Amino acid sequence: MIDEFRLNPRVRWRWEGQDKVLLNTLIGMNKTAGEILELCKTVHSLGGIVEGMTRKYPMIPKEKLQTDTERLVQKLQKWNILIPYRLDKEIPHSLVNPLSAQSISRYFGNKLSAPVEMVFELTYNCNANCPFCYVSATKNFGSEELTTGEWKTVIDYAIKMQVFRVTFTGGEALLRRDFEELVSYASGKGLRILLLTNGLGLTEDRIQSLLSAGLRGVDVSFDGPDAKTHDLSRGVPNLFDHITKMVPILLEKNISVTALTSVTKMNVNRIPEIMELLNRLGVQTLFLAPFIPVGRGTGYLSLAPSIKEYITMLSQVYARQEEFNTPAVISYAYPATYYEKSIGLETYEELVNDGRIIACYAGITNCVVDPSGNVRPCRVSEGISLGNIRVHSLEHIWLQSPIFRHLRDISKRGQVPCTKCKFNEICLAGCNAQPMQIGPSADLCAADFECRRCFEAFKPDLER
Repeated sequence: MIDEFRLNPRVRWRWEGQDKVLLNTLIGMNKTAGEILELCKTVHSLGGIVEGMTRKYPMIPKEKLQTDTERLVQKLQKWNILIPYRLDKEIPHSLVNPLSAQSISRYFGNKLSAPVEMVFELTYNCNANCPFCYVSATKNFGSEELTTGEWKTVIDYAIKMQVFRVTFTGGEALLRRDFEELVSYASGKGLRILLLTNGLGLTEDRIQSLLSAGLRGVDVSFDGPDAKTHDLSRGVPNLFDHITKMVPILLEKNISVTALTSVTKMNVNRIPEIMELLNRLGVQTLFLAPFIPVGRGTGYLSLAPSIKEYITMLSQVYARQEEFNTPAVISYAYPATYYEKSIGLETYEELVNDGRIIACYAGITNCVVDPSGNVRPCRVSEGISLGNIRVHSLEHIWLQSPIFRHLRDISKRGQVPCTKCKFNEICLAGCNAQPMQIGPSADLCAADFECRRCFEAFKPDLER
């Protein structure tokens, strides 16, 4: 037990109603924990916390208050939510709760007062030409985009709603001339800002400018272990050589770097090589995103890896992961059957428990604002608008949209054909907010392309 402590400055939390709190680790805690966190803003010892709780609850025996308070304080210290008072260096809090999807569902009923994380697509303009682009970003897009002032209004909405984190992207966000101004505005008000970029606009001077504006994290696309594969995937010559020079500079400036790989036919057999490259560069985390047939991808369905290729990839990735600690591989949840036939369900459940497999949080913890101000559940919801911030506040859209409400209620057990699958209670796979699921003439209970493909391929083994 630490004698003197304080709140970790990297921890954010907010009240959900009057009796629960949500931390940015996606951990839900009760009213007592929330009251202790409130006291820790000004009180820095167990004795002081107990005294404050005694004043608040004079009818409860002090011995019981002390025991309960000590137990909660120890838990908060274990998770690095409370840290030594005189600690000079910044230390991370514990990882995001690995069972966050289940926790948010069980503890909050999937009904949060605000998003945990938002994506702001600042522009449609892009200096790359990726065939799998979710939003069909292009050069010199003619649509009317939000002004600097309007984006600041959106940022103010997010701050008022106590959103924990915002990712700026596009298109290519670095093409906005006001990008540093927006980063500075948001970070100056306490928002944690990340940038999702193809990296082409990064230079040493630009990185310093971004750092000065308050940027602390960058997600960079790596779609191949060499120039030939990556540059072909992105449609930009010499991009691979450029980003491999920029990543070490980002890390030297203490800007965290996560690599994102869009898994396609072009690279599905080369993920272990990408892992080796990132290990040499010092990148700590790799996120694997599957090919999703939305946006520009609808015209390049041949890029979708086969089921066999996905299963082989999973076997190779997790065999290689055991050889070195970094990068830690985090993947979008492929169907549980793919894991069963590659690494086994026991290992799959261990990965889920470790937070290495991510489920769909669209409309539950996340949402998107596009360059024109339309609010969408996810980046894959191209062409869908659940409301526009030029007409309604973000809070109104988040709380009142019928589609958002639907997404908070749907589960694998309610999707077709997953409702018939014996794995539907453990499988985290699938998008819930693609246009074919939530569009004007869509089927709200339809599983996505990959889940339907999985069920058809293994139907005799999967039916209950």
